[in-house]
Amino acid sequence: MQKQRNSRGFSLAEMLVVVAIIAILGGVVFINVINYQRSMAQFERDNIAKEIFVAAQNHLTMAESQGYLGLKENNDPSIPQDAFGYKDADDTNVRYLVVNGSGSFDGGTVLDQMLPFASVDETVRTGGSYIVQYQMRPALVLNVFYCSKGVGRFDHTLTVADYTGTDSIKKVASNDGENKEKRRSYSESKYVLGWYGGEDAKSLENMKDLKEPSIKVENAERLTIKVSDPNSGIISDKVIKLIITGETSDAQKAFTLNGTSRDERVKLAETNTYAIILDDVTAGDMYKFSNLSATNGTFIPGENISVQAVVYNKGALSNIAYSDKKTTNSLFAEISKPDGTLTNTATIRNIRHLENLDNNISNLKDYSESGVTRPRTLKVRNAVQATDLNWTDFREKIVANYLRNTPYTSADQVAVYNVTNTPTKAGCYMPVSPSYNLTYDGKDHSIINIQVDNSGPSGVFGTLSDSTIQNVAVHNTPDNDSGLLIKGTGDTGGLVGVMNGGTIDQCAAAVYVKSETGAAGGLVGSATSGVSITNSYSGGHTVNGQYLNELEVTTPGHLNVIGTTAGGLIGDAGNAAITNCYSTCSVSGTTAGGLVGTSSGTIQKCYVTGLINGVGDNPTLGAFAGNWTGTKTAADENYYFEGMNPPEEDEENGLGPVNGNEATGIQAFDKDIVTYQKVFQQTPLGSASPYDSFLRTNYGGKYPLNTISGLNTSLTGLIATTHYGDWPKPAWEAFFVNEPA
Repeated sequence: MQKQRNSRGFSLAEMLVVVAIIAILGGVVFINVINYQRSMAQFERDNIAKEIFVAAQNHLTMAESQGYLGLKENNDPSIPQDAFGYKDADDTNVRYLVVNGSGSFDGGTVLDQMLPFASVDETVRTGGSYIVQYQMRPALVLNVFYCSKGVGRFDHTLTVADYTGTDSIKKVASNDGENKEKRRSYSESKYVLGWYGGEDAKSLENMKDLKEPSIKVENAERLTIKVSDPNSGIISDKVIKLIITGETSDAQKAFTLNGTSRDERVKLAETNTYAIILDDVTAGDMYKFSNLSATNGTFIPGENISVQAVVYNKGALSNIAYSDKKTTNSLFAEISKPDGTLTNTATIRNIRHLENLDNNISNLKDYSESGVTRPRTLKVRNAVQATDLNWTDFREKIVANYLRNTPYTSADQVAVYNVTNTPTKAGCYMPVSPSYNLTYDGKDHSIINIQVDNSGPSGVFGTLSDSTIQNVAVHNTPDNDSGLLIKGTGDTGGLVGVMNGGTIDQCAAAVYVKSETGAAGGLVGSATSGVSITNSYSGGHTVNGQYLNELEVTTPGHLNVIGTTAGGLIGDAGNAAITNCYSTCSVSGTTAGGLVGTSSGTIQKCYVTGLINGVGDNPTLGAFAGNWTGTKTAADENYYFEGMNPPEEDEENGLGPVNGNEATGIQAFDKDIVTYQKVFQQTPLGSASPYDSFLRTNYGGKYPLNTISGLNTSLTGLIATTHYGDWPKPAWEAFFVNEPA
C-alpha cells in the first residue's frame, strides 16, 4: 500500500507547498535581478556624469583663460536665466544649466563653451538629460547630475524643478552610502540618477601638458585629412578627434581617431598619424563625401568644409589642444563664385575632381536656403581645369598611396564607382555625364591616357546637353598609346560621346575610339540640336608615317576611329555647324568619312588626311564625309587628302570626298602645289607631339600641315598651335622646296 501511495506522486498539499517555495525563490531572484540592473545603470550614469564634468571643467577653464566668458550677465532678479544659466537661490555665485534635448545649445551661452561639439559623445551632449552646477568666479564645475532621457523603467527627463524642488537632487550630491542608495532609486518615480562632483572631483588627476596636434589636407586622388599627435606614449583617457564642419550646411561630424573602434574612414597611416578619408571615387560609396553622415545636419556634396583636430583628456583635468583650422572643398580643388554670378566655378586639379562633376558619381546637387541669418546657396555650373590630368598617374597613385583595407594591388584594378555603387570595368575611367548644363574650360591643359570601356555613350564626357567645352586636349603619352582605347556600346568620341546642343571650341583629341553599335568620332560621337564645333581637331595614329588598315585594336597603329557610323572628327554630326577643324584619323565603318560619317549641317574651312575603310557589302564612304546633305559651296574651303585613298582597279580616280563622289566646295590637296599650299605650312609654325617615332625623328618637332592657328590666324593658344597625334607622310612630299627637315 505504501508503494501504491508513492507511485501516485505529490499530493495537492505537497504541490501547493512546492509552488509557494518556487514563488518565494522567484521573487527573491527577481528582486536581486532588478537591484543588479539598477546598480549597473547607476554605474554607467555615474561614469557619463564624470565624463561631462571633466569636459565641462576643461573647456570652462580654457574659455575663462582666453577671456571668452565675458558674456553679459543679467542682474535682474525677476529674470531667472541668462547666457550663464539659472541663478542658484542659495548662492549668487553659483549657476546651473539644464540640458534635456530641446533648445539647450543655441549659441552664445556658457553651455556652448563648456560643452562644444565633440567634447563628449553627441548622443549624450544633445540627447541626454543632465544638469551642470558650476561656480562663476572662479570658473569651477561643482556637480553634474545625469539621467537617460526617455520613458524606460530607470529613465527620467531632468528639469529645473528637479533642481529647485523640495526633493532637490542637490540633496544627494555626495557618494556616501546613503545618498548613493537614494540615487539608485530616486524620488517617487524611482529613476536612476547618475552624479559626479564634490569631494570626488577634487581627486581628479591634473594633466595640463597636452601638445597641439598638426593637420594636413591632401585634396588630390582622395580627399584625405592627416592628423599627427605629438603626445607620444600612452596617456590614460586621452582623446584625439577630427571635427568636420560644412560651411554651407553647418553640418558637423567628429571622428574619434585613437582607440580600437575607429570609423571605417579612419586609417592609421603611421605611428601617431591618422588618415581620414573624406572622398574617394575609387572605393565605393563607403568612402564618398556624399555618404559622410553628419551628427548635426546633413553635409552637401560640393560645399567647402573646415577641419580641425583636438586632443583632450576625458578622465583628468587637462588643457584642450587644438590644431590650426583648415578649409578645403569636399569634391573639387576649390569652388568660387565670380562677382555678379549665381553659380559657382569648380577648379579641377585631379581626375577625382573631374569625375565629381558628374552628379551620378558625386551626388553633386543644387542647394539653397532662405529665411536664415546667412542665406546659403550652392550651385556649380562652371569648371576650370588648372593643370594637366593623367589617368595613368591617378591610378598608380591610388595604389601607391594606399591605406589599410584598400583593395587594389595594381593600377589595372582601379575602377570608379557611381552613386548606385556600380563600378567601371577594371582600370577604366567613368565618362562624365552631368544632368546639368556645364561650361568646362580646359585653359589649354590636357587630359592624358584616358581608358574607357563603358556601356552607353563614352568619351571623357559621356553625354552633355547645352554645354560648352573649350580649350582642352585629350591625348596619350607615346609609351602608353597602343594599349589605350575609348570604347563604348553607344555613341563614342575622344572628347564627348553625345553632344546635345552647345559648343565645342579649341578642343583636340588624339586617341583610339571605338563604338560597338553606335556612332564613333575622333572628337565627338554624335551631335544633335545645332551644336557648334569650331577651331578643333582630332589627331591620328600611324606607324612609320603610314596608316595601318587593321581593325584589330591590339595592333599599334590600327584604324583610329571604328564605329557603325564613323568620322575622323564626328561620327554623326547631325546639323552641327563645323568651322576651322581638321582630322588626321583613319576611319572604319559602314558609313565613314574623313571628317564626318554623316552630316546635314554646314562645314567650312576644314581638311582631312585619313584613310577610309568600309565595313559590310555596300558601305557608304567618302574621303571627307560618308554622307553629307548640307549645302556645299566653293567658298567653304574644305580639303581632303586624295593620296590616302587610291583608286580601285576599275576606278579612274581615288575615293571621292562625299559618298565616293566629287562634291562642290571640297578640293583634293595633292601634288598640285596650289591646292597643297592651302593646307601645307610653307614655314611650319605648329609644334608636334606625335606618337609615331618616325614622325618625331623626321619632322623635327613640327607639324607640316595647318594647325588651328593656320586655319584661324587670330588664335595663338597652345591647343591652337600644337598638333597632338600622328599624320601620314606623303610619298611625294619631296616635290616641295620648303618641306620640313
